[in-house]
Amino acid sequence: MNLKSLNKPQKFLLGLFLLGMGGITYLAYQNHILKKNGKFLPKNREQLLRLVKNEYIRLNMIDTSEITDMSNLFHVPITELSTIPLPDEDIRKNREQSAWDRQDFTGIETWDTSKVTNMSRMFQNSHFNQPIENWDVSNVKDMSSMFCDAKRFNQPLDKWDVSNVESMYSMFKNAISFNQPLNNWNVSKVKNMSSMFEAAISFNQPLNNWNVGNVNVNWMFDDAISFNQNLDSWGDKNPFKKNHGKNPDYNP
Repeated sequence: MNLKSLNKPQKFLLGLFLLGMGGITYLAYQNHILKKNGKFLPKNREQLLRLVKNEYIRLNMIDTSEITDMSNLFHVPITELSTIPLPDEDIRKNREQSAWDRQDFTGIETWDTSKVTNMSRMFQNSHFNQPIENWDVSNVKDMSSMFCDAKRFNQPLDKWDVSNVESMYSMFKNAISFNQPLNNWNVSKVKNMSSMFEAAISFNQPLNNWNVGNVNVNWMFDDAISFNQNLDSWGDKNPFKKNHGKNPDYNP
């Protein structure tokens, strides 16, 4: 059988047939990615990307236990948002780098993220709004722009162990719906929080427990018009005392 000659519905039906084989290990019908015990088993970001680009593959059918890099995975590139005509080559390259048009995120909450170290720009500009509070992010170092411009996202994250994260640059920038507690986070290793909540217009949660002694907090709350929490415990790192992104209504 020539798999390349099959259309999407035919591939989907073939996939259902293969799923019925139970726990047999075999090469995935489309992507040549090892499959075991009813789940696809990608070994790297490239293989994972090929899977998540396929809407016929549910996200809970993917075993992500070997993945270390999830950066840009669902990032909607600027080429898809621009009202200005752009070169076809630029559009093609950007579309190849992420599953930018994925609509169904059901099952992503079951992903094993215990080995992931990079989640930068993972959901940037996307329509993502699934519960992922039970993810193990204890090895992640880079969360920069993870939810930047994810305008629908507003899910609890307070259970996350972010003790190894070094960059939260623009993490919730322009995430206009986000307003969840984060005060339990251990951010002692974070070096960059600049623009973290910039233009996150709904965010107004206590952050007084954070240890920000070694952090760049420039423009951290720039245009975060709802934020009105007391940050006196931050001492000299209080960005409002430095007038970095001072909210005109800030009056803790």
